[in-house]
Amino acid sequence: MATTARQRSQGRTMFILLSLIGIIAGYLFYSQTISGQPIEIPPLAIREQDDLSKFKDVNLDFSAFDNLFYKSLRVFGEAPVNPGITGRPNMFAPY
Repeated sequence: MATTARQRSQGRTMFILLSLIGIIAGYLFYSQTISGQPIEIPPLAIREQDDLSKFKDVNLDFSAFDNLFYKSLRVFGEAPVNPGITGRPNMFAPY
């Protein structure tokens, strides 16, 4: 099926029309999102009372560290871990 000159002309016209609509819509969107006026952010209100005072009397229970099971844990290997030689120096080089 061969396209006629009229179909090619209509296709080209539609392409130009859609391109112009896209450019205009993009410009309008961009010009609305980026404005020259800075956005004013009001400062937070300063609280009169201290919110951290409720943590003053917190008692932590460290009795879990006195458990025999916890004391029997051991470190196997090196700490910190020594990675040694890993991988190839150039991963793109042939074998």
